[in-house]
Amino acid sequence: MPGVSGLQRMKELMQELRDKPLTQIGTHKIDYTRDYMPGTRTCMADGKSEPMELKGQNVMYYELEGGTTLYHPSVRHRAEGQGLHHGQRARTRPRPQKRSRL
Repeated sequence: MPGVSGLQRMKELMQELRDKPLTQIGTHKIDYTRDYMPGTRTCMADGKSEPMELKGQNVMYYELEGGTTLYHPSVRHRAEGQGLHHGQRARTRPRPQKRSRL
């Protein structure tokens, strides 16, 4: 999303994630959501929140079942051979192989 309009759209999308919290991404259930704007970590099962030390950043961090983590924006994830990326829809794909340097 290039330019000023892209930045505005990203802010709108982030606000939508805060207003309508996700409960799962793809087939992965979300256990906890960390919202770095107010600095809270919320349990999705009971809705209870606890304060975090860091705050003031427009970043969401998702703790998925099984210990997987996911950030948004610039969502990147690595866990047990899979990469999970979030855009309009989450999808899974195999982790790229590391190239060895000779």
